Amino acid sequence: MTPMTDIYKGDISKLVPFAPNKTTKELGIDTRRKFVVVTNGEILSCYMDDNSDCPWFQRGDKDVSKEKEAINWSSLAYLPEEGKPEAKPVKSKSLLRPAVRKVLEQEIEYMEREAERLEKGAARAKRLREAVEGLRGV
Repeated sequence: MTPMTDIYKGDISKLVPFAPNKTTKELGIDTRRKFVVVTNGEILSCYMDDNSDCPWFQRGDKDVSKEKEAINWSSLAYLPEEGKPEAKPVKSKSLLRPAVRKVLEQEIEYMEREAERLEKGAARAKRLREAVEGLRGV
């Protein structure tokens, strides 16, 4: 790092890095935003995205992509925007699209109704068996 490097002043342990081995497109990253290196707090910007997991970054006006260590998405997080809280991992957020969720919920409801119908059929079959056994005894 050079003395001219912008450093994130917040708590870097609260930043959530991007998933490893994924491209910008797969992660849905907005490359116009600034990023923080989650290990040292350096603030970087993406200046050329080649749709790999390791695009080209710069620190201020200096290209850092040709330095010793490659910088990839799994070592970065979005720089929190002014006035907005730092991103926290969402544990229970569904990743299903609403339309897919609706179809799955309908399928579950159908299966529950079908299970209930089968249980009623099994109970009726049991009663009929008992009646047949009773007739045999006569």
